Formats: sequence, structure tokens, C-alpha cells
Amino acid sequence: MIEPLTYEDVAEDYPKVFQGGPPRCGMGIGLGWENLLRELLQAIEDLLPAESDFKVDQIKEKFGGLRFYIFSQTLPEKTLKRIRKLIDFTEGLSFVTCEVCGSRGYAGTESSRYGWIKTLCPEHVEERSRGYGPDGTRRPTPYVEPK
Repeated sequence: MIEPLTYEDVAEDYPKVFQGGPPRCGMGIGLGWENLLRELLQAIEDLLPAESDFKVDQIKEKFGGLRFYIFSQTLPEKTLKRIRKLIDFTEGLSFVTCEVCGSRGYAGTESSRYGWIKTLCPEHVEERSRGYGPDGTRRPTPYVEPK
């Protein structure tokens, strides 16, 4: 099981980013992306004024990569562009960073009827393909490396 990073783990360290409260649609990513997320949050924190309508809407994993959705109606367009470039860069890095441990990884598909895509390092690919997670729980389907 991928250990989740929660809003409570990061919120107090970035008061300007989370001045609007927790993400409206939640937060769900693995601990392996914590450094990526913290670097992004710090860069955004440094760009934001003391008070703004900036809001983090959602932080999640989708199709093997980090997704970070924001909202603001009053920040200058120049600031929003810089923030969006930071988000794009960080999302790109997530596709080569294991979501479990933060090591170099790659996106691949689990062979299940759902075809989940996860970004994992070789060690965590092997764990999942053996059918057991790091916590010893049974995994229902093996992991298939991309071709």
C-alpha cells in the first residue's frame, strides 16, 4: 500500500499557500512525492503575497503522475503563469519519481481489469509484481512494465 501524504503533513509549513484551508477536493499522493511537493509548495509560497484569494483545489495522483489544481481570480496573470510553470515542471518530475520511496522510477501499468498506472522504482515494481506490498498485504494484481 502506498503510504499517503496528508494535508496535515504539509499545511502549517506553507501558510500562504493554504490560507484558504485544505484542498476542496482533497489530497492523495504517496510519501515518495513529498520532496517534490514541498519544493513546489515552497516556490509557490515565495511568490504569493501575504493575503490573496489563492486556493489549492486538489492534490492527487492521476495516470501515474502528480496533479496539482489551483484557483485564483485576483492574482496577477504574471504570478499565475509562474505558478503554472512550476506546477507543470513538478508534475513532469513525478513521472520519473517513485510514488512510494522517491527514488528514480517510471510510469507503468498494473495488469488488472482497471489498468492502473503508477510511477514506481524497480524495487517497488518487483514488490507489487510478487503480489505483496511493503506492509505485507496481498496485492490482487501484478505490475506490468511499459514496453
